[in-house]
Amino acid sequence: MSNRKDLTAIAILAVIFLGGIWISYQLNTDFGLLDVDTISIPAGDLQLSGLLYRPSEAHPDNPRPAVVLTHGISSSKESVSCIALELARRGIVSLAFDLLGHGDSEGGLGMADPSMGMNAAVVYVGSLLYVDRGLVGVVGHSLGAGAARATAFTKDIAASAFIGGGTGGNIARREL
Repeated sequence: MSNRKDLTAIAILAVIFLGGIWISYQLNTDFGLLDVDTISIPAGDLQLSGLLYRPSEAHPDNPRPAVVLTHGISSSKESVSCIALELARRGIVSLAFDLLGHGDSEGGLGMADPSMGMNAAVVYVGSLLYVDRGLVGVVGHSLGAGAARATAFTKDIAASAFIGGGTGGNIARREL
């Protein structure tokens, strides 16, 4: 009798576990209204890792605005993926990516690129046929705010948000 109870309990737990995975997937894709892909972005000789959220209405005949988001030090793209998901639910193509030397991205903090790979991520997003290249924004948290700042003043960026810090004061303000 005990074996039967054990098997029943295991079956119930398996159903709960698999149901949880299914629900998580449905929530992360807004019940099929979003495509979510893990991508690799070339950054010179290195590769950056990202999560790309594409709303179903984004296609070459209907290009959408885009936002590139990144995290703080010792973190990863997953810490800003919830913001990327919410932006995509509102029709904005969103890329949450790992800074150089963080998460699944190659490289390290001591690299010469003050954007820590965000410039490459912006170029990548701008190359997507379903993105309106004139409406690309950047968001960075903490260390990522410094990367977003470095990118906002060197690329053609429509909007930027710097959350809680950033590094460096040697980047000249671009005249609008």
